[in-house]
Amino acid sequence: MRYIEKYASLSIAGDDEETIHQLRVGFKKLRAFIRLAKLGATATKQLHIPFQLKKLYKQAGALRNLQVYYHRIGSFYKNAAIDPAKILTQIEQAKYPLFKTINHFHFHKTVKGMEGALPKRLNSKILRKFIRNNSKAIDKLWGTAMSDDDLHSLRKHLKDITYNVQSFHSNIQKYLPIMGKTNKEELNKLMDILGEYHDWVACLFLLDAAGSGKAIEPIKKRWECKKCLLKRSMGIAPFNALQS
Repeated sequence: MRYIEKYASLSIAGDDEETIHQLRVGFKKLRAFIRLAKLGATATKQLHIPFQLKKLYKQAGALRNLQVYYHRIGSFYKNAAIDPAKILTQIEQAKYPLFKTINHFHFHKTVKGMEGALPKRLNSKILRKFIRNNSKAIDKLWGTAMSDDDLHSLRKHLKDITYNVQSFHSNIQKYLPIMGKTNKEELNKLMDILGEYHDWVACLFLLDAAGSGKAIEPIKKRWECKKCLLKRSMGIAPFNALQS
């Protein structure tokens, strides 16, 4: 929570893309820990992430998606008749609800409220159970057609595992293979690819919202091709999806 608070304050001061990204990373680490802690929780009070904190995370995500979109669409402004000023306006509009939520958020009070529901102790047995549960969920997803939502869920499961292993100062190597990956580098590479894939999904959604026409269609095709290449690199995209 101190990490989240730090980057929440920095986002108001500078609001650059990396700061917003680190704010969301902090939330994901906390969310991963809470999911783990639930396995060891015995208190009557339910352990959960407060609604206002989820709201902050969602608003930060909306802002970051626009920031990523702005940078990736930059080289197409002249050709596609897309007005960069309009996107910058959308970015400024997305900042307002996020900064308002941050300014009214009580970090210390939130921590105190969550502490009462935490288990007294977490051990390696609970961590192993958590990893097994997430690995089973990953295996189940891997056997499906893998929609964009499935791939997003897959990344969340992988992040939940790696963040909690880091929190325990444990070596992830002893829990491998996970999703067929036999070393840490392979797993990290897969998560990076999934992250980039998700960014293209978000950018394509914003491009669709921007309109259609002859100027925009070539960008869509190019970005869809990037998505297909990333999916193929994970070994789950049919080759015929790349023919165009």
